[in-house]
Amino acid sequence: MFWFSKEPLTREDVISLIRKNYNSHEYLFLRGRNLEGIDLSGLDLYTVTLNGAMLRNANLSRAKLVGVDLSHADLTSANLKVANLSSANLEVANLSRADLSYAILEVANLSRANLSYAILTVALLDHAKLSGANLYKANLSGAILVRVNLRGANLVRANLWRADLSGADLSGADLAKVDLSEANLGGAKVTQKQLQSARSRVGATMPDGTVDTPSYDALRMWRVHMAHGIKWPFRR
Repeated sequence: MFWFSKEPLTREDVISLIRKNYNSHEYLFLRGRNLEGIDLSGLDLYTVTLNGAMLRNANLSRAKLVGVDLSHADLTSANLKVANLSSANLEVANLSRADLSYAILEVANLSRANLSYAILTVALLDHAKLSGANLYKANLSGAILVRVNLRGANLVRANLWRADLSGADLSGADLAKVDLSEANLGGAKVTQKQLQSARSRVGATMPDGTVDTPSYDALRMWRVHMAHGIKWPFRR
């Protein structure tokens, strides 16, 4: 079923349409629809197609979006905290400044998505596709990125503190001034040249399993800068 109305939909509209389509065993197509600022928090949206939808500032916290098509959707500044986006299609979606903290994105397709300034703290991204994605200044601290595809991704100035990147493919990714302190890069596909461009690697586990240990003087200087809230480009 296609919904052609030009009027913005409300939460009540969407719930009503989902129920109607569920009873008729049909998917609800809302592609390209204006859903800016809508509150869909906590809803099960697995039967809804949202590719190309306008979802700026939408509240999708704790929503179930398993396998949902959100490709080319505009999710700028959307609230996706604790949302379940497993196997969702977010290819070329705009998630700039979106909050995806604690979100589940296992096996999700985020290829060429815009995640600049996005918050992905402690997000679960196992086996997700992020090839060509823009993660400029994204916060991925504590995120689980096991065997994720980050080929050609932009990770400039991203925060990957304590992130698990074991087995990740970082071929051709831009790691300029990224924070990799205490991150796990065991078995990851990444070159030494890429790692040398990082802002910090203090305590990080390298691809070969060794831990990046700075000299005493360098570590002392790093701690001083951290204590004063000063960003210091640590180099081994």
